[in-house]
Amino acid sequence: MGFGAGGAPGVPRGMVTETVSIREEGLQPGRSRHVWARKGDFDLVGGGCRWRVWGVKGLIILAALLLVPSMAYFQKHYFAEVLQERLVEEVRVALIAGGVEEPVVSLQWMDATIGGAVVSVEKRNELGEKIEKMDGLRLAPGGNGLLVRGWVELGREKGAWQARGLVPKDFVIGVVDESARLEGWDAELARAAEVEEPAEASGWDRFLGGYFREAGNRKVLLHHGQLTLSGEATREMRKDWLAQAVAVVPKERVREELELRSSVYHFAGHVPEVLRDPVEVARLRKELEALSFEFSKGSVAMDDDVLEVVSSAAGVMLEAGGKIRFVVGLGAAAEGDQVAERMEAVVTLLGDYGVGESQLVKAVFDATLDGAKDGQVEFLLR
Repeated sequence: MGFGAGGAPGVPRGMVTETVSIREEGLQPGRSRHVWARKGDFDLVGGGCRWRVWGVKGLIILAALLLVPSMAYFQKHYFAEVLQERLVEEVRVALIAGGVEEPVVSLQWMDATIGGAVVSVEKRNELGEKIEKMDGLRLAPGGNGLLVRGWVELGREKGAWQARGLVPKDFVIGVVDESARLEGWDAELARAAEVEEPAEASGWDRFLGGYFREAGNRKVLLHHGQLTLSGEATREMRKDWLAQAVAVVPKERVREELELRSSVYHFAGHVPEVLRDPVEVARLRKELEALSFEFSKGSVAMDDDVLEVVSSAAGVMLEAGGKIRFVVGLGAAAEGDQVAERMEAVVTLLGDYGVGESQLVKAVFDATLDGAKDGQVEFLLR
């Protein structure tokens, strides 16, 4: 055995070596009576082999190799129990500060995935870039799950439709007939893939079908979970629409800005059945509006002044032609025999003046609304 400078040539100081002749001992490389060596750690010297056995250094390397799995385990444990929770909270706070509603954050090691609702596509992209630049993590590929709150407003004005808002690319407004879609009717309706549905499709379609069934000018706005109704309505319509609106949003999220009218015939957006010329419609309406009268309280009789008004109304109707239909409306605060008697008296008198019964439609108007009077008779276009 040789030690240090007194050992075999070329052996570092402090290393232990032993040279064994393979021919003398008939041993396999890496085996001897006194030492062991790593496979392949030998030098050819003449006709034999020399093994170098590393003492303390070899033990240190072995210990380090054994520690690697333990260190990896503790690092994983530290990340899962301490660091991950802290990073998730930092991202969540950043999302809330950016105006994200219902933020969601998950981490797969250093890859972050985020979700929630934002107000615009620009804000979505801005927050994605911000999270990507945060220390200790990155935004996973496809990890920006933020969605823009979709919104839509649909309206009808004198038979013409208009839509605007921000909706998903495949969002469909099914209630609007192709024939009623004028050029540019949805020019203000933007579509994007990163937008969430403003409403559950089936509930939205059912509501629109009822809301726009009757003629008239009205709008509906669905914005950030709130449904706003505006435009012309009767009491019964208002009641029905509010009941149907819960198919779209909860009751407390429904807002109304409806203008109540005595009947659908009083709607500015009412379109007569036959007459389509807007100039002629306006002329007839103006003439008929001037021919309204009131029954005396508790009476069904008509004096000379009233008879003259009914005669003038009959003249307007006859001049308009037999194809155009008219409404004889009577304002009533409550139902009763007197309502029917008054209505029958007016219709009979018009018939006596030559107006055909097929041209006339009887209607009782709600006299409890502003502008309507009990016992008032009006003539309108059907």
